[in-house]
Amino acid sequence: MAPTLKVNPYRLTELRDLAGIKTDAELAKRLLIHPNTLSRIRNGGKLDGDFIARASVVLGAHPGDPLYRIVIPTPAAA
Repeated sequence: MAPTLKVNPYRLTELRDLAGIKTDAELAKRLLIHPNTLSRIRNGGKLDGDFIARASVVLGAHPGDPLYRIVIPTPAAA
């Protein structure tokens, strides 16, 4: 399996609060995504470049921010 990029849900909440955004529904609206998409991303779903770009603008989260983490799968035991 290939490494994947995930969101740190605690950092997402922190940045949302710092931006003065009170709810995930409002955050989703500002990110121009459906609230279900934000929920999926918050709960470990895959990210895409559009989300990263929009989060950079709306939340001030650059690609190296701890909002993002790379998950490298471990090989299954034989």
